[in-house]
This record gives sequence, structure tokens and C-alpha cells, in this order.
Amino acid sequence: MYYITRNMRFITWPTVRSLFKISCFAALVSMTSYWFYKFVIEDLEKKGVILIEDLADIPDDSIIIYSAHGVSLKVKEEAHKKHLKIFDATCPLVTKVHIEVHKHAKNGTDVVLIGHNGHPEIEGTMGQYDSDRGCIHLIENEEDVQNL
Repeated sequence: MYYITRNMRFITWPTVRSLFKISCFAALVSMTSYWFYKFVIEDLEKKGVILIEDLADIPDDSIIIYSAHGVSLKVKEEAHKKHLKIFDATCPLVTKVHIEVHKHAKNGTDVVLIGHNGHPEIEGTMGQYDSDRGCIHLIENEEDVQNL
């Protein structure tokens, strides 16, 4: 049986096919509401994929794939607690941004991030900032800039 969240738009189909050959349990995770094309979802369901909404719905010791958007530190911690085997498919450019956010959080420096609240890449990046001395600010429009 395979487990997949309903938001798999950015995991490549060849990656999914390869992983299904490798293991008998796969949880493919992107913590947003993006969809693959309908025909891809239907094909995955025929192969025994169960669509899930939350990391909590994945059985312990399953395989989890982080999408190209990356995930927050909270998601990584939850996956670790569930003893999930992790395949990190985060885009290298997103990883580079996450590393910069970590560096600034460690130094207590505020970070300004431009994007849209609720977008998976923004959620993952915002979730990388962990500091008591600074914060991360999301800028979605001109008003947000004025409020800095």
C-alpha cells in the first residue's frame, strides 16, 4: 500500500515510478493543496495509492518524500518522531534559501520574504526560521512593506 498527500504536483512522475519499484510503502508529501493532473492521480490510485491530507495519516516507518517546495522544521520533526524514512526532493535553489534563513535565524537577524501566504514554498521557508531574537516577515503586497 502507498500513501500520498493530495498535493503532489511537484514530485516528478519518474521519481514516483522509481520509488514504487523500490519500496512497498511510500508517503509522498507536500504540505499544500496542489494537485497532479487528474489522470496521474487516477493512475496512482489504481496502483494502490491512498490519498492523505496530513502527516499524521502516514503509518510510522513509512517512506516520505518532501516535494520540491521543501517543508518546515516542524514537518521534519514530526517525520523524525514517526521514524519515517526521508527522501528529500527539495529543489536545490529552495534548499539554498532555507540555509540562508537558518543562518539569519541563528544570528537573530530579521528576514523579509516576498511571496504568497499558503504557498507551499513560503510555508516551508517560513517554517525554517527558529529564533527568539528575530523574526521572519512575509511581504505579499505594498501594504505589508509599509507595515515593516
